[in-house]
Amino acid sequence: MRFNFANSGWLASALFTTAVCLSVPALVLLTVPDRIFAQYREALFVIGFFGAWRYSWFLLNALRSAFFNLARYPALRRACLKLPRPLPQRLYVVVLSYKERADTSEACFTAITRTLREVDCEKVVVVSVATPEEAHFIRGVVERNGGHGIDLRFTKQAHGKRYAIGHALRFLREHRKNLPPSNPHGDVVLLMDGDSVLGDGIFSKCLPHFNLDPGLGALTTNETVRRSPRWIITQWFRLKFAKRHFYMSSHALSYRVMTLTGRGSFVRASIALSSEFIRYLEQDYIDHPLHGRIRFLLGDDKSTLFCVLKQGWRMLYVPDVMVYANEDREVPFGQLTTTLMVRWYGNMLRNNARCLSLGIGRRRLPLFIWLGFLDQRLSMWTGLVGPLSALLAGIFKSIYLIPIYFGWVFFVRAIQLWVFASSGVRMSPVMIPLMLYDQIVGSVMKIHGIFHQGEQHWSKGDHSSSEISGESVYQVLHSRLAMTASCLLFVAFLLIVLKVVPSPLG
Repeated sequence: MRFNFANSGWLASALFTTAVCLSVPALVLLTVPDRIFAQYREALFVIGFFGAWRYSWFLLNALRSAFFNLARYPALRRACLKLPRPLPQRLYVVVLSYKERADTSEACFTAITRTLREVDCEKVVVVSVATPEEAHFIRGVVERNGGHGIDLRFTKQAHGKRYAIGHALRFLREHRKNLPPSNPHGDVVLLMDGDSVLGDGIFSKCLPHFNLDPGLGALTTNETVRRSPRWIITQWFRLKFAKRHFYMSSHALSYRVMTLTGRGSFVRASIALSSEFIRYLEQDYIDHPLHGRIRFLLGDDKSTLFCVLKQGWRMLYVPDVMVYANEDREVPFGQLTTTLMVRWYGNMLRNNARCLSLGIGRRRLPLFIWLGFLDQRLSMWTGLVGPLSALLAGIFKSIYLIPIYFGWVFFVRAIQLWVFASSGVRMSPVMIPLMLYDQIVGSVMKIHGIFHQGEQHWSKGDHSSSEISGESVYQVLHSRLAMTASCLLFVAFLLIVLKVVPSPLG
């Protein structure tokens, strides 16, 4: 946990943010008549009761996250330092670079070369590129930064990211036949994007875990945003990555994670170079009762996660190593965030049901991780209970209930923000409305996604692709009617619970 109390700027920002947040509930208490709290305490209790699941789940994750960062991970780190041979014999790095900007590629491969110089093992780097010019530029960056000891190879990316990763792994599998024999179980593969920048010490801190634990199949690292075109987008990403650190730490206490991010994840070579792993990358699909067979156009990280989960391997999160993400898309905040949510949550929901179907057990899913996947389905509805109940209560009971709800939101979010700040993120008052934005808009995106799992869209710069499974009139109408009916039932349930309308059961 990394509260930056020694940094006066961080501390001043944290205290200012806290003061702003607490001023909202204080203002509510001063302006709302006391009779409102007494008169509508039942409605306020109902709103708070439905928030109990979210608050209790957050508290449980907070306790687990703190224990992992303060006790479990430091113990693992000390054990790694005592290993007589902490590094594998051979390290493979697979980089997916598709028409990246020159400065983005420069930063990415400068960092790769610098960090690889820190480790004493055989290093093979395979870069999937779009053009020979891109390969020539990357080779120049590696050579200028002293990467002469790196076996640098290139493959051509022509049919999308998934096939590019599969092709690179097949190339590695054939290439290693011409190399001196090594322990395939001990070798490790890093899968990363070409717009990511590796932080210092990533290999020296991550690789020893595979020698420490023979049952470890994969691990992922901490992340943050390196640059973005707008201040508000930077704040949103920093908040997202702080939340990611929080939940990843909690999940890792069960020796599993719930995503192997494409920005940078390590996988044991015996898994990554296997035919099953490559098949999941290239030809992953689910069979949906309405849309039929849905091929995964996106979400390679969800495919790799499911493959590793299915085989019963342990997984780990390394919190003290950073991978920096570049976000340079010049698009409005709302367009960028909703586009990313559609992609992220769509991938999550397509993967969710089959992860739940793995069940609970020693070679399956730990109970807490299974509940985490279950919460992914519940959170789309529980995230809307509070704001929608407050809105309905404000319309049908008293308008004062809406500011009371927002006062409560600012109070709770101030506490949550301090928890997220343990990752070292700089707090800002704008993060409170951003948290509420994530909660409400994210829930709406998830609800849309669960009823439209056949829709997949991807874009990067001027390049985009999309695929929609199930385009018949019946399938489209069925999806829309099912979503509309579910939303209406949800609103009706809240109206009954709030006693705005009588229950049909009497």
